[in-house]
Amino acid sequence: MPRKFRKSAPLLAVSGLLLALAVTPAPAAANDSGGTGPSWGVSVRGGHYGVPDWILGLLFEEHPSVDGTMIGGELRFYGNGGPSGVFSVGLTLDVGSTDGFGLWQENSDDIPVVGGGAVDIVAGTVTAYWDIKPSSPLHPYVGLGLGIGYAEGTYDREGEEVKVEEFVPVIHIPVGLIWNLSPRFGIGVEGRVIDGISWGGILQLRF
Repeated sequence: MPRKFRKSAPLLAVSGLLLALAVTPAPAAANDSGGTGPSWGVSVRGGHYGVPDWILGLLFEEHPSVDGTMIGGELRFYGNGGPSGVFSVGLTLDVGSTDGFGLWQENSDDIPVVGGGAVDIVAGTVTAYWDIKPSSPLHPYVGLGLGIGYAEGTYDREGEEVKVEEFVPVIHIPVGLIWNLSPRFGIGVEGRVIDGISWGGILQLRF
């Protein structure tokens, strides 16, 4: 059984705040170019975190599931096009936890071994986003970011436990679909590469 991530309360609280603010009209401050001008926003996201079975299947003949959860928050800066522009930059903080225990066998000629591990990670990244047709209420986006994370975990192989604590580089590649319910508020789904694979939901609030 995967460990349950026990930090959903802050995510629910922030989500409630975002929903309350969604009905507030968004101010439109025009600039000389006719756009809305630079602005800021915040996002919260959460969902599954781990390594999909199909990826593990490429590496191992036999393996357990590697599953967990991840939640995060982001401060987003929109350029001269505002939230309806194509480009934006986000400062992201994510907290994740995943584990996998069971039978491992690299190929059919190897002897299966029982083992596994558990990892907690805190990752901070700077991510560039490109929205595709952002003027549409429902539109996709992609991103590319880099950062650093702190990983802490244990690895167990046939009864021998090894502890790991280290800083690791982080590559962040989000791909998603956002639905703007109002000028201020959007909800969406996304998948991300972030030293593992995460997929789930995202809520956006724009000031």
